[in-house]
Amino acid sequence: NKIWYFIFGVGFILLGIYSYWLRNERKKLRLKFEKLLHNIEEEKVTTSLRQPGNAPINEDHSLEKQTIDRNSTELKLLKLLQRFEDEKGYLSPLKLEDLAIHLGTNRTTLSTVLNDHKGGFLTYINSLRIHKLLTDLTIDSELRKKTISELSEMYGFVNEKTFTTNFKKQTGLTPSYFIKQLDLKDLGID
Repeated sequence: NKIWYFIFGVGFILLGIYSYWLRNERKKLRLKFEKLLHNIEEEKVTTSLRQPGNAPINEDHSLEKQTIDRNSTELKLLKLLQRFEDEKGYLSPLKLEDLAIHLGTNRTTLSTVLNDHKGGFLTYINSLRIHKLLTDLTIDSELRKKTISELSEMYGFVNEKTFTTNFKKQTGLTPSYFIKQLDLKDLGID
């Protein structure tokens, strides 16, 4: 009998530890979600204050923060990339070569600029796609009804796995968790 009591006690303690850990993990995910929403809302305000045609205020894309010694080709490409972003050219499937041709440059030059200023081609494109999706999901509740596969295709990803991996890498959350939390927020359930 003592052995059974011991096993039961250890099991009960382990269940308590697991429950505590699970609650903390949920809190962490909720905090990531809230921070992400806050950042999206802040950016909406910043974007609405921006004058059309000017460089965005966002530090990641600000041409004003570039050093003065940049050569004209680099500055020209950065301006063309800004227009590419504004036109949302990143939402369709895209290769580095295609973007280079679209911008009127060669692959090597564009790759160098993207590596120096945007974290590389794939990082840059996927970041733009995820950012646009996050913004759209917060605004459009109908978009949230689409499957993960449909969303990945709509936002230019090759497949659902690539999309989910990039989403989680950038946000720390899965797309389904983010969408579920947005829906709960809309219902007033926290």
